[in-house]
Amino acid sequence: MWNLFYIFVFIITSGSGAFEDNRPYKQPNDPSTRFQSPPPFNESYQFIVLTGGKVYGLPTNSNSETEYTCTPERKDVVIASGKILSIMDPSKTTAFIDSIRDSKLTILPISVQDHIVIPGLVDVHVHAIGGGGEQGPYSRTPESRLSQLINGGLTTIVGILGTDGVTRSLSSLLQKMKSLQHDGLTTWMWTGSYRIPIVTLTGSLQ
Repeated sequence: MWNLFYIFVFIITSGSGAFEDNRPYKQPNDPSTRFQSPPPFNESYQFIVLTGGKVYGLPTNSNSETEYTCTPERKDVVIASGKILSIMDPSKTTAFIDSIRDSKLTILPISVQDHIVIPGLVDVHVHAIGGGGEQGPYSRTPESRLSQLINGGLTTIVGILGTDGVTRSLSSLLQKMKSLQHDGLTTWMWTGSYRIPIVTLTGSLQ
């Protein structure tokens, strides 16, 4: 079932993974490109390999029935075309990477040594432009930041307006969703709020 999950993979870690593509980064002279990420993120790779990680839920055959393990196993995860292509035994990874490079295809190995690798999580109730307000102005909460969502393992979110449909609006929520999607998340949003009659972007649910 792993091949059904999308590319976004959350790595549970207290630190960050190490990229094995160690080419030096030079600040571009063109001012219009100064906000571009350094390599390897500003390039397109046909394959990505997460090496040294631990994976839960791998299938095992016991008494002719398929079961899934509850303990993590050390595996390398191969990603291609936005999908998980394979969960590979580490002993085969080096030969696989060499074969891809020999075929003149681009591949990016990323070391996630001893970290747990899982598919990205989905949250269907996120106050992306802030929530709260039921107890008054002091109970309002700030809007969500991209770094907070990613650190929580979220790769897909559904935005919601919440209590305050007066000082916060659906149009603001829509722009926030578009901004987060531009930054790499998959985003959706609910219409409406606590207000009656219901508030919509178009003026009608129809």
